Amino acid sequence: MKLRFILSEVGKGLSRNRAMSVAVILVTFVSLLFVGIAGLTQMQVSKMKSEWYDKIEVTIYMCAINDAAANCNATEASDAQASAEMTPYVAHVYEETKEEAYENFQRLNGNNALTQWTTPDMLQFAFRIKLVNPEQYSVVKEEFSGTAGVSE
Repeated sequence: MKLRFILSEVGKGLSRNRAMSVAVILVTFVSLLFVGIAGLTQMQVSKMKSEWYDKIEVTIYMCAINDAAANCNATEASDAQASAEMTPYVAHVYEETKEEAYENFQRLNGNNALTQWTTPDMLQFAFRIKLVNPEQYSVVKEEFSGTAGVSE
C-alpha cells in the first residue's frame, strides 16, 4: 500500500515539473556518458601501454663532423668512443650507421630539397638501446650525457 502511494506521488511530481524532470534526466545521461567514456579511455590506455611498453628505446647520437654540441668540439666520434661499454640496464643494442641513417632520412623526407643537399657523412652514427626496464631510461641518459663523443 505504501508503494502505491509513493509511486502516485512520484507521478504527480513528475507531471507538475516536466521541465525539471527532463533537465534531471539529461544531466544524469550526460554524466553517465562521461563516466563511461572515461572508463573506456582508461581501458584503452592501459591496453596500449602493455602493447608498446616493451618497444621503448633510447637513442644515443654520436658526434658527427662539424657537430656543434659541447662534447664534440666539431670532431667526429672515434671508433673507441663509439664502441664504449654499455650499462647493465641494456637488453640489446642496435647500431645505426651513417648510411642507414641516410636511408631513413631519405625515406622520411622524400624528395625534399634538404634531402638532395644532405650526404651520409653529414649524419650521425647512433645507438638505439632497448632497455631491460624501460622506466630506467633516466639512468642511461645520465650515464651518457656529458661523455666525450656523445652528441645527444
